[in-house]
Amino acid sequence: MEPVIIVKYGSAGYFSAKKEVHNVLAKLGNQKADEELLIPGFITIKTKLDPHEVIEDARELFLGNPDSFSATTEWIPVTAWCVPGEIAKTIKEEVADLIMPDEEYALEILKYQSTISDDDIINKVVPLIKARPGYNPYKIIRIQIADNKVAISLLKPNDVLHIWER
Repeated sequence: MEPVIIVKYGSAGYFSAKKEVHNVLAKLGNQKADEELLIPGFITIKTKLDPHEVIEDARELFLGNPDSFSATTEWIPVTAWCVPGEIAKTIKEEVADLIMPDEEYALEILKYQSTISDDDIINKVVPLIKARPGYNPYKIIRIQIADNKVAISLLKPNDVLHIWER
């Protein structure tokens, strides 16, 4: 099973973030999730729960008790994983058909320890999407490249949980 959520953590560190993730998932009814370090600052989560529902429920927990989130800063659902050379293929197979021609979309590219060119990714991905890019998108394709792993997420504006570091 591939990880379905990426959690970004801040200065509290890996172990505090891992404990926080475990506590949140336990409150949501998942005792068997696996958390692993992706790269420093990012944890991946393997769970059988729907990642979008996990993040929606985590947002409700945060709104009810902001102090229960002190180590993590961002929770992002993942649609698919691939290696850097298969980004276009994965988007064509897993994401392109989920964006309707009348929708606006945005493309976000986040790189950590990667030398892949943004222009190279854009030139390969944009022709695969039937919709038009826009500044007020209904859907966002987020490509996160960490070394030789790529997480691709198809997001609506509220699919990411942002928690500001205090």
